[in-house]
Amino acid sequence: MFRQLFKYRLIGTLRVWQILFWNLVFPLALSTFLYLAMSSIMYPDPLEALPIQADNALVADVLKDVEFEGVKMYTLEEKADPRQAVADGTLRMYVPDESPPVIVAQKRGVDAETLSSILISVDRAMQAVGEIMQTDPTADPAAIVEEVASPTSIFTDSGEDSKLLMTNFFYTVLAMVCLGAITLGVVNVYETEAQSSSMGKRLGIAPHNKRTFLIPFTVASLLFNLLYAGVALLYINFVLGIPFGENIPAVLATIVVGSLFGLSIGMVIGLLVKGSLDVRMNVGIGLYVFSSFLAGMMSLDVKQLITLYVPIVHKINPSSLITNTFSSLYYFEDLTVFRENLLIMGAMTLVFLGIVWFLTRRNQYEYV
Repeated sequence: MFRQLFKYRLIGTLRVWQILFWNLVFPLALSTFLYLAMSSIMYPDPLEALPIQADNALVADVLKDVEFEGVKMYTLEEKADPRQAVADGTLRMYVPDESPPVIVAQKRGVDAETLSSILISVDRAMQAVGEIMQTDPTADPAAIVEEVASPTSIFTDSGEDSKLLMTNFFYTVLAMVCLGAITLGVVNVYETEAQSSSMGKRLGIAPHNKRTFLIPFTVASLLFNLLYAGVALLYINFVLGIPFGENIPAVLATIVVGSLFGLSIGMVIGLLVKGSLDVRMNVGIGLYVFSSFLAGMMSLDVKQLITLYVPIVHKINPSSLITNTFSSLYYFEDLTVFRENLLIMGAMTLVFLGIVWFLTRRNQYEYV
């Protein structure tokens, strides 16, 4: 009996196109679009030092040391006619010795605005040099300007930090694949109902407890969803290059628990929501897509707002639990968050399976 029902569920799952689309095709397409949209942020072009000229020696001394991600931002040059050099493109910008600072450039843009911010900081520091020199005539003016202005502190954000933030979007996509098992759970319940499907009618007259039929269905559905999640993991990790950390067994354990979590939720939905298979499927799909939205799949601001103002929702939101587990495995060597989240998901899974067991017993009847 187990083998026959297991085989039937495997074949039956292939026939439901909504499952293949929402559990595999849609997540792969979504992760591809996210990668294309965010590739410029995650993998920016290498920074090239800009050729500039500064007439003031103190300003030039500060600018030559400004770095971004360990790369010098400017190369200081000396041209006989710097304004003409800017015009013909041999110099990107020219800073004459004036106060307040002035920038000569072909056009306004990010480069000019960045240099302007640095020069404003340096100019304010130079105004303080006089006061400091009055109290300590032996002080080095250049050192004072560099210490007070601290222009390099303007560029504390790094591309690697941006890349780490962007990984959250892809973690939510994989979490959505795990929760895609909700649709499989819905189908499992639907197929065991005598009033809903031909298989349910045959099972209704079988001399077995109805709840035992869900076991082979659940095992087959879990294997299918693990296959979908495995394909998604390989695609996101190796094709798109999104890192998941070194603890691959823990990542796989998260996928297994997350998929079983989704299956249990789906079976509860299948038992509580009455109507056609499409109606129940739409409820399940809407639930896990909304759960992924709350976990920050569309915007990290949403995740931050939920965490700040409704922390209990963030703590029990299925997609947030799975996403945060993936994130913890990448960011931290400590497995505390991993264990806590798996414990929460395991406990909630047992609760949902208990509800399924109770509702199945209550709804059981012999179909004639």
